[in-house]
Amino acid sequence: MIILDWLRNILGDKSIDTDLKMDIATSGKKIVIKNNQAPVTIIQIGGNVTNETLNQLSPIVDKYEKKELIFLAEEQDNQVKKVISAEDNPESKGVIKTFQGVLSEQDIFLLRTGLYIRQLTKSGGNNNEEIQKIKRDVWATHGERANNIVNLSSAGYYGNYFRMLYKDLIKQNPQEGKTKFLKEHEDIIKNMPLAIFVNSSMGADEVTDKVIELALRNITYGVTDDTITLHAIGQNVKTVEESLKYLRTKFSHIKTKRPLKNINQTVTKIYYKENNLTEEDKTTS
Repeated sequence: MIILDWLRNILGDKSIDTDLKMDIATSGKKIVIKNNQAPVTIIQIGGNVTNETLNQLSPIVDKYEKKELIFLAEEQDNQVKKVISAEDNPESKGVIKTFQGVLSEQDIFLLRTGLYIRQLTKSGGNNNEEIQKIKRDVWATHGERANNIVNLSSAGYYGNYFRMLYKDLIKQNPQEGKTKFLKEHEDIIKNMPLAIFVNSSMGADEVTDKVIELALRNITYGVTDDTITLHAIGQNVKTVEESLKYLRTKFSHIKTKRPLKNINQTVTKIYYKENNLTEEDKTTS
């Protein structure tokens, strides 16, 4: 069936089975399909929906109990349009194109969710309630790791840090670059709550302030992990080096390494519990 093959290609799934829960609804002359495993993966089939097309979709519907299907209301057309718009801008297209086939299908869904949140944030307006709902759904359904991916994606790190890292690794070693990237990516995702990603818009003073602020917060809340990690790549390495001139006067144990050969990337671990922070630092942070 052509329509089913098309769906598999769009969803990045070779076989549509019980592991893939979908909501299907007809609304006028179109069908909306929403993949529950990724809160914003919505596909719109435009044009006249024929009985033949509906019949081709029926095997998917028959696989699920009626309670698992949500029939989307007509007013949700705006939601569909926003999702389509979020993935139709050059930034999102570039990110998805880079990592499609690199990250797992599940991680791509999460990355796209983050891109949608990023678009909502940029568009302004009263979108906070929708953003928070998506984040809650991600956490409740997929847990902390998924939440970290969504947060990194919505903050733009797949468009700059991760994309630059991936391209550098592939250029250096086309055969092993993907494997090295996935290992580095997983390490970062697991430790993300204690990490700071330095980007080109940040100066050394801002990096310094963020480290001290995070250190004080972790100490206040009794976080057991004892390191904060600074990630930098390309020109941002110099920013970290400049920031460390001051941070070394506040933290007695700091280690910097270059984990990947021939890549201008640094990972700096700051053992923040070994500190010389003053009351003034606590006041200004």
